[in-house]
Amino acid sequence: MLEHLKAQHGPARGVKAFIQVLQLHQRHAAVLVAQAVSQALAEGVPHYEGVRYCLNRLLEPPPPPQQMAQSPEGAVDIPIPAPTRYEALLPGGTA
Repeated sequence: MLEHLKAQHGPARGVKAFIQVLQLHQRHAAVLVAQAVSQALAEGVPHYEGVRYCLNRLLEPPPPPQQMAQSPEGAVDIPIPAPTRYEALLPGGTA
């Protein structure tokens, strides 16, 4: 990751960005930071913000998806609008 940051931002700014990533070890386990770095590299976001985003996902995984309620037949009842309502959208149409 360091080499990528140096190539992207130049030697001085690249090292500074890498230090930000290393500072994540002060508050988080090394295993989690390493996982976050691997994910950030794999997802094409190899910078501090990308690593931080991946780390947050590891710390707080998204809730499981909720099932949508369906009618007993499994169909969704959507009322069909009256075509006269669309006349208001035409030039000179009446509301």
